[in-house]
Amino acid sequence: MSSKSIDAIASLPEGLRDTATRGQLDSSIFNPWAHKTMRSMPEVMERTLDTLVANPTFYLPEFTPWLSFWRGWLLHNRSDYNNAIKYHWQAYEIFEANQDALNQAKTAHALAASLKYQGFFDRALEWAEKGLAAATALNDVSLVAALLANIGEALIHLNRHQEADTYLHRALEFNPSDSARLVITQKLSELAIAQQKPELALDLAVKALRQSERMNLPILHAQTIAVYAKALATKGSIRKAKGQFSQAVRLAEKIGDRINTAEFLLGFGQVCFAHGDKGSALAFLGKALGIAQDLKASHVEGRIHQTLAAIHKAAANWQEAFLHQEAFLIIRQQLYNQNADTALRDLTSTQAFNEAEIYRKLYDRISAIAEAGREITSVLELGTVLERVYKVVQRIMPAEVFGLAIRLEDSELLDYTSIMEGNLRIDAETIAVQDKQSLEAWCFRHGQEILINDLSLEGHKYGSATARQRTEVPTAAFLLCPLLHGKTAIGVVTVQARRANAYNRYDQEGLRALALYIAIALENARLYKAVERSASHDHLTGVLNRYAILKAGLAEHTRQQRYGGLFSVLLIEIDDLKFINGSLGLSTGDAVLKHVVKCLQGRLRGVDTIGRYGGEEFIVILPETGPVAAQEVAATVLASFAAQLLEIKSDCLLRITACIGLYSFEDPKISFDIGIQKAGSALDQAKAQGPGILYHYTPADSTQP
Repeated sequence: MSSKSIDAIASLPEGLRDTATRGQLDSSIFNPWAHKTMRSMPEVMERTLDTLVANPTFYLPEFTPWLSFWRGWLLHNRSDYNNAIKYHWQAYEIFEANQDALNQAKTAHALAASLKYQGFFDRALEWAEKGLAAATALNDVSLVAALLANIGEALIHLNRHQEADTYLHRALEFNPSDSARLVITQKLSELAIAQQKPELALDLAVKALRQSERMNLPILHAQTIAVYAKALATKGSIRKAKGQFSQAVRLAEKIGDRINTAEFLLGFGQVCFAHGDKGSALAFLGKALGIAQDLKASHVEGRIHQTLAAIHKAAANWQEAFLHQEAFLIIRQQLYNQNADTALRDLTSTQAFNEAEIYRKLYDRISAIAEAGREITSVLELGTVLERVYKVVQRIMPAEVFGLAIRLEDSELLDYTSIMEGNLRIDAETIAVQDKQSLEAWCFRHGQEILINDLSLEGHKYGSATARQRTEVPTAAFLLCPLLHGKTAIGVVTVQARRANAYNRYDQEGLRALALYIAIALENARLYKAVERSASHDHLTGVLNRYAILKAGLAEHTRQQRYGGLFSVLLIEIDDLKFINGSLGLSTGDAVLKHVVKCLQGRLRGVDTIGRYGGEEFIVILPETGPVAAQEVAATVLASFAAQLLEIKSDCLLRITACIGLYSFEDPKISFDIGIQKAGSALDQAKAQGPGILYHYTPADSTQP
């Protein structure tokens, strides 16, 4: 074991070290430890996960999805629900592929919990129901109780109160843990508040409060106090309610839970507004908004904006109401529903008819943009929704031409995915970011919008940059907006009209909002691609990681069993890599690993698959390759290693050698795992004979795996 691995083992908690040293760590050992550690020592949990991810030889392959599962819960507890969902989804896909129904149900529960806290109650309900079906079939009582509670809470927010009551009481029948029973009682009190049953709400809140006082869980106690405050307000005890909210806020601040601090301030503000204290409501909501924005907690920020919009609407402050409702719509793009429609249409009043009329027109634009936003952000391939987006844009502004240009990764080029004219897609060339004659390039470089209402009169406004006509009938008016991720431009969106003076500042604002959705979708696609690749590829060499290469090999084995044919595997170990790491440094060792991959890629076919199996080991899957052809490939690989010297200094060249164990799957009855073991036995034989040796395991070989 290398010194790096020894240090990594030493960094693990004591209870995990022994099995990790033997490479036998699995969920039966890790999960009980994780349950105890996740909330009490999250830093230890995170450090342990990081160590295991960096050292896949410490654990069995079937343990891989649990790394994503626990990382997801760690992020969930930090209120980073977006990333929690990504990691839980990774775990769910692997459990699903392994037909592991119980752990699919556990992960569905985790997904439902994160979606619920984000405010996506319809999607949370779908996942909780999916998990409940599996948990019920498997008779996992505690999981059934948790999922029933999740369903009940989602139904409260979806205004399906009778169903919510049924599910929450069913959850209590499954005798959940004390903390789970407390949370369910909280939700029953909140349900009674929603049903306008103040006496019942207060009775349940008092019951929950007594339960929480007996438990040493400060944040649950703070949440219970906040529920009690809401129940008091519903009963009409406003002064007492404010006092209880203040206590909940102080307790959350004391333990450093800022996300719940924001939640309690939001509830405090809502109570003040409901009872006519607008000044206090705005003060508490302003503080809550600052915390939510600082934490990037969009699930809380959206509800704060929605409440602020309602307050300003009631005071006929139409401009402020519009700004907050617009922010709410953008944040809650996937949950845009009838309540939001009603909130805006209700802004008509006899005292402010003209402003409300403008408001309604602007709302029509926002509704259409929100519709386009849902289209864009619901998929990861923008090309599939471009036509629909264009149709939406045509409803809100003149747009005979619509185009979207995206900066190509690691380049100085803008690439038009396409330009739409009517129902026709027009191909367009790429544009250099530094092109001084391109309006798109100017918009991208400066990160500023461009509004030209008459090209013949305003074409000089941007120096030598001018609009390029890409349609048979020239366009006169142009509106361009940068796509910004934070402060970084990632592309440009443009609309064009044939008549002059086609656009105004509202069109400009509308395109700006649409650009925000597009930028979010692009970043989602990039992050999804990065996360997907990170989950399956070795970060140093770029080839498949241990889990992914074994999955690829198993798929090839399954294909062989179904359709016949041959395939072979090469198990390659770099000679003396530990010595190289120790004498020349880890950076040289990393360079050797990359060099080996480069040599392999230069000698293998496109259908062959390379993966990193361990520290110095690689696996190569050779489809449709029998023993003779596989030996030729392996010999070519060894020759490539010998021929291509690695320059580690200006005056120092290093010759890399490796040993290869070869096994050919000729008998479909041999499982893939056994085949890998045979390749490992062949590798041991090769290493025993000296560096740079190939050993082919054959049926006549006396060595047993």
